[in-house]
Amino acid sequence: MDRGGMKHREGRPEMSGYSVYEEENERLTESLRMKASALKSLSIDIGTEVKYHNKLLNEMVSRSSPAGGDFISL
Repeated sequence: MDRGGMKHREGRPEMSGYSVYEEENERLTESLRMKASALKSLSIDIGTEVKYHNKLLNEMVSRSSPAGGDFISL
């Protein structure tokens, strides 16, 4: 039964369905935004580490190889 924006479910008045879903949507959106931000940061850190390790490997190969050259070409 609907009376002035209040709905009854099992005899208890509740906020309108739109408000409840909107609040949950905002909460879930913020949670997703935080997770995406953390994942982006982690991806950038991984990329930085990969570049650093590739540089180290290339330096090791150029020191040990008489011809020099890149060990890894990306």
